[in-house]
Amino acid sequence: MRYITPVIAWSKNVVPKVKQYTTDAFSKMHQSKQWQTASKSIGELKAKSISIGSKVEKHVKRHPIKYTAAGAGVTGFGFAKTHSGQEKKLKAYFRTLPKSDPRYKIMKEKGWV
Repeated sequence: MRYITPVIAWSKNVVPKVKQYTTDAFSKMHQSKQWQTASKSIGELKAKSISIGSKVEKHVKRHPIKYTAAGAGVTGFGFAKTHSGQEKKLKAYFRTLPKSDPRYKIMKEKGWV
């Protein structure tokens, strides 16, 4: 407690001054023309994005099966694409195996090598 007591006393003295300074600076910034035009344009953009977002949300709610199928299709395409890349890597890896390796023989039987 003895170490914190001076900090508490200091903060009681400094915090009101800092609070007053930041409040004044922030209110001055809010009154500037640049701030007002920026906040107005942000509000306009926000209104457009909200209206577009609500339209999309309504459409998704009306057609859930379409979007579920689309999601599954995209996921399946991603898996297929990844698998095709893996197949090339496996072929390259198994070509480097010695011919006496049982894995090489299995790959040879399946026509991969």
